Amino acid sequence: MGEMVEKLKNIYTWWFMIFVIFIGFFNIYVDGRILQSRKNKKEAKISKGIGWVYVISALGVYMVLY
Repeated sequence: MGEMVEKLKNIYTWWFMIFVIFIGFFNIYVDGRILQSRKNKKEAKISKGIGWVYVISALGVYMVLY
């Protein structure tokens, strides 16, 4: 029983990290490109910075907790 719980925990952890990284990269590239196309260079840089902070902090939390 404990072995099955560990497998499920590992699967859940990997899917969570993939989801977090996907959301971060979505914010970095897609939102940044939309803002650049509207000529909002400053907002695009801020959006990309927030996306990188999101990805790095999620990876940091993952490393601390697991």
